[in-house]
Amino acid sequence: MRARLEQTGRTWPPDGLVFTTRSGRAIEPRAVSRRFDARCAKAGVRRIRVHDTRRTCGSLLAALDVHPRVAMQILRHSKIAITMEIYTMAKAASVLWSREHMLMAVTELHTRATIDRLVAALAHIAKMKR
Repeated sequence: MRARLEQTGRTWPPDGLVFTTRSGRAIEPRAVSRRFDARCAKAGVRRIRVHDTRRTCGSLLAALDVHPRVAMQILRHSKIAITMEIYTMAKAASVLWSREHMLMAVTELHTRATIDRLVAALAHIAKMKR
């Protein structure tokens, strides 16, 4: 980007900013938030903070089973512990889902066993009446 700018005879701003206002000044964080809020409203999605998009990205990467080190690079975290904090939160939802499915499986097994015992008892009763 710097090379392209220099080809046109202009120089890179001394503050090194990549994204600026039209006049070259730093973009105010509140301006970014206002624009983001407007885009959320236009898209008809729930409003979240701009920073929450990073956590959402991390959660989606975890749900897709992307290796934590790869997610760390994508999210630009300096420490794996930060990435793992997001992954453990995301995995907590997986734990709830897994518990629900395990409960359903155990209930189904219990129901089958109960039905099997009931059928056996009825068969036994039927034999006794003969």
